[in-house]
Amino acid sequence: MERFKFRLERLLSLKRSYERMKMEEISVVKGEISRIEDEKRKKIIEMIEEEEKFRRDMNQVHMILHRLRYIGDLKDNVDELEMRRRKMEEILEEKVREFLELQREKKIYERLKERKYREYVLRFEREAMNFLDDISLRKHHFTSNEGER
Repeated sequence: MERFKFRLERLLSLKRSYERMKMEEISVVKGEISRIEDEKRKKIIEMIEEEEKFRRDMNQVHMILHRLRYIGDLKDNVDELEMRRRKMEEILEEKVREFLELQREKKIYERLKERKYREYVLRFEREAMNFLDDISLRKHHFTSNEGER
């Protein structure tokens, strides 16, 4: 009996490799999202601190104008970071969708492999039973011929 050989093993292996790659891509995107959110939090804290300084220094017009511009820049930075975070979230969603699709494909191939292996085992067992039946028949035939002599 020949060894079990899943003819789509290479494709299954390739799907497993793609799955690992997608998991790494997802990890990278999540890290970037986390970094952007940290930077955004820092900018928000800085913006709040500047607004507090602004209130304390209201009597100094030059400082007020400077701080107003700076606060506006910080708000722009926060908005830009939020936009970048949203884009990263979209990329993350796409990577997760791709990962889930790869998982589904891999599971299909794994189930096919299991089914083919079960068929292989059944075929092997049938052949073994036929072989044992053949031996039993020959033994019976031999012993019945011995009795006739």
